[in-house]
Amino acid sequence: MRGEVVYYFVYDLGARVNLDLVKRVLDEVPEFPAVSVQKAAPRYVELPRPLVARFDPIELESTIGPLRVEAVAKVFDIGAVSLQFRVPFQEAGLQDLHKYLNLQVVVNGDKLSLLDYAARFFHPIREGLTGALIEKYFVRSEPEEYTAICVNESDYTPKDLLKEHRPRLSALLANEPRADKLSQHEVEDNLKFWYTYYDDDLVVVDWDYAFVLDKERKYEDALFVMELANVQLLELRTYDAYLDRILEKSYTDLERFVTGKGLFASPSALMKELSDARIDLTRVADSIENIGKLFGDYYLAKIYLALTHRFHIPQWERAVNEKLRTLHELYGMASHEVQARRGLTLEVLIVLLFIIDLAILAVTLR
Repeated sequence: MRGEVVYYFVYDLGARVNLDLVKRVLDEVPEFPAVSVQKAAPRYVELPRPLVARFDPIELESTIGPLRVEAVAKVFDIGAVSLQFRVPFQEAGLQDLHKYLNLQVVVNGDKLSLLDYAARFFHPIREGLTGALIEKYFVRSEPEEYTAICVNESDYTPKDLLKEHRPRLSALLANEPRADKLSQHEVEDNLKFWYTYYDDDLVVVDWDYAFVLDKERKYEDALFVMELANVQLLELRTYDAYLDRILEKSYTDLERFVTGKGLFASPSALMKELSDARIDLTRVADSIENIGKLFGDYYLAKIYLALTHRFHIPQWERAVNEKLRTLHELYGMASHEVQARRGLTLEVLIVLLFIIDLAILAVTLR
């Protein structure tokens, strides 16, 4: 059995990215390829085109021996960087692939998980993008991890894997070394989302792992869909946390403004903050949702919808949209309070003018 394990680590940058600016400041023109759709699809289908940087192969020592790692970084304009590490393998069977799901690399004598190694890899990329970041927000979110095991030479057929080797394949997707201990219910749940296009290919997606069998190696589009779903999940998580922070501050500021003793307390700072947050968050929420609107009724759409189910993306979208609506309502409340105060201020001024008028008239009549 031959193939490669593709590891994804997706990071949030804390801002949107001006990709045109990134390209201008780079010494060399970066690759900007479109990922082609490998299966039949409508002509209008076009996947997102992030900025792509490919690195020279990296030789690493690991807990399973020497590794030759191919590394790629993709920068998405919505504010995410996806790191992709590819490690080739040659093993006897499915049971031998578990070690790739828990491997550690050795750097300067230290054993690091791939997540820790990816964090070190990501740091200089983040620093290099600092000047191209726009509309910054300050929320720390944990990166998304995803691993796809891609087999391109094997005696296995999709039928074999889904019948005779079903418990072992399920255990691999669950990163569970004891395949014989898994319950039938767990096996069925882990293998709930599987798809075949030809008789000899197979894609199975789950929460943290995916399995791909394709002897022609035409799976880059499927991998990119997995990557996009992880980007979408990360950004939804990040903006959900950001909205929590904005709403908490807005509640406090609005309460202070409404209950403030000063009749003429200025609402300008509060109104500007709420207005800016509404515009920025609505635009970014639309951009995040648009990732999922790029697929027509074809093979990749099935994989994408399965991933959105596994990642609970519709629930995250609803949570973000509900909080955006709450933010809109707070803006409306603040606007109403401002109008009420302006009206009251105008009434007070009219009364004062009337009193002054009466005073002048009384003095004149004397």
